[in-house]
Amino acid sequence: MNAQTIEDSQELPLVTFNSLYSLLREEKKTKVLMKLPERFYPGFQNFIEQKQQEAIKLTQNKENSKAMKEQKIIMGSQNLINELLSLRLSKISSLAIKTTIFDDEEFSTKNILEDEQEFFNESLKLSKKSKQLI
Repeated sequence: MNAQTIEDSQELPLVTFNSLYSLLREEKKTKVLMKLPERFYPGFQNFIEQKQQEAIKLTQNKENSKAMKEQKIIMGSQNLINELLSLRLSKISSLAIKTTIFDDEEFSTKNILEDEQEFFNESLKLSKKSKQLI
């Protein structure tokens, strides 16, 4: 099985507006990076695509008020994911800086999703480069 087939066969987590709201609220409460389901970001993309398809179908069926409701859910969800992503990236960059400054690998990176790992690695590389200037 190639990598694409393996990725497609993995179950996407269920993402809803309410689950996004809860995740954002929990991420705000804690100073450490929260654990999210694997493939969370593809799950979010799938949720948005389904909502967009539903809004199109409702518009075609002349159910404009329901279509507008779906559009509001899409917009609200995009705002929530942007805020969640902002919080997570801030925590990840802070983690990379702490790891560099304290020359310590003990800071936990276990809750960094695969989709976020490159950002952590680049942040770590840049912070180490900056530390060399001292």
